[in-house]
Amino acid sequence: GETGATGLPTGETGATGLPTGATGLPTGDTGATGLPTGDTGATGLPTGGTGLPTGGTGLPPLPLLVINEALADPPPGLLGDANCDGVAIPSQDTFVEIWNLMPAPVDLSGAGLSDATALRHTFPPGSVVQPGTAILVFGGGVPLLGGTGISGTWCSPISGTAQVASTGGLGLDPSADTVQLVAADGRTIDTFTWSSGSSGVSNNRLPEQSVAGIVVPHDAVAGSVNGFSPGTGVGGVPAAWSAVITIDADLSDVPVEAQLSSSTGTPVGIAWSSDTLFLAIQHPLVASAGADAWLVVHTGTGGGASTTSGIARGIQQPTLPFGASAALAWRTDDASDSLFVWDGAQWQETPGWLGTSGSAWAVDPGTATIELALPLAALGVTTTLDLYVAFVVDAPGAEATVGASPASAIVEGALDPDPGQRWRFYPRLADPPSLYLPLP
Repeated sequence: GETGATGLPTGETGATGLPTGATGLPTGDTGATGLPTGDTGATGLPTGGTGLPTGGTGLPPLPLLVINEALADPPPGLLGDANCDGVAIPSQDTFVEIWNLMPAPVDLSGAGLSDATALRHTFPPGSVVQPGTAILVFGGGVPLLGGTGISGTWCSPISGTAQVASTGGLGLDPSADTVQLVAADGRTIDTFTWSSGSSGVSNNRLPEQSVAGIVVPHDAVAGSVNGFSPGTGVGGVPAAWSAVITIDADLSDVPVEAQLSSSTGTPVGIAWSSDTLFLAIQHPLVASAGADAWLVVHTGTGGGASTTSGIARGIQQPTLPFGASAALAWRTDDASDSLFVWDGAQWQETPGWLGTSGSAWAVDPGTATIELALPLAALGVTTTLDLYVAFVVDAPGAEATVGASPASAIVEGALDPDPGQRWRFYPRLADPPSLYLPLP
């Protein structure tokens, strides 16, 4: 029968307040259970999509699954590596997220996923979605959603599964498109439509995981952390850890979770924001303000052009336990500094680099403290940061290396030691520096 604004049957009611009719149930056409069939009205529930029998067709009930999210236009670079395979290819990082709202597993084998243009994916045999979990279909690549991806916090482990489009891509239109999940027998399970898009942000149901939910930009949903959230709710993953240290040679604003130590036993603060590495170091050599000692910082990216031969200071040149792609040398009299970048064949030096390219530093000999702000882009760092820090004394006859971090990387005061350890941080994940352990 006709329905009102709520989607419930209208008409006269009996003494119980229920619609009249021979059974007390709605009087329109009914299926085998006596429940109404057909359009549901303004609740937004898809026809037949409630998991109830459709009546009179002899077909099994449709499962209650909902297309909850679709990313058609990933952000540039690794910030758009939605499938977490470490490669930013927009056509491969697009995805559609489907949630099983049923109390039992749902087998999607043979079902199809299409957009307004074409069929984009056919679910292969064994495509079972467990209760309360999602199945993701990416445009391509090798999805790594088991917690091994490092491109961002969305790479945290999920309880669902992931597939790649069987046709070689999803072809989603960022400006406007309609995605349909169609059962193997041709009936539509759910439809998801957007008529405008936001670059670098997915479209999402509001409320989440609701067949009645409207489609809005991901960042319009309360609790959103990233621009997309494959396999979780919008707030289902933590934000990437970050902290900003004021460059004023004052260690008081170094967060507790960023406070580490050196082989001398003196404080070393290591922190990062989305675009900057911060170092806050206290050591007697900073107070000495001598011209025969250097703070040397080696960094690596976990790949690309790099070398294990550190930069030389006097007769000392360490062999590093990682491939370094950049290094900074600052002399403790604050009269000289240089940035070094490995070009694949040799170190290229830029003297007087501190204070340029967004870098900054501050020194207080009175408290023996130096603080540095080093742009990650200048170091070539995106998802992985290898780090080794030490003071190198090059006074003739008194050469030594001290104040190293990690603290156990060298024997304090050794001559030209090769560090046995380094830090490896993942700046786009949720763990603070203090949770990392030194690596060989």
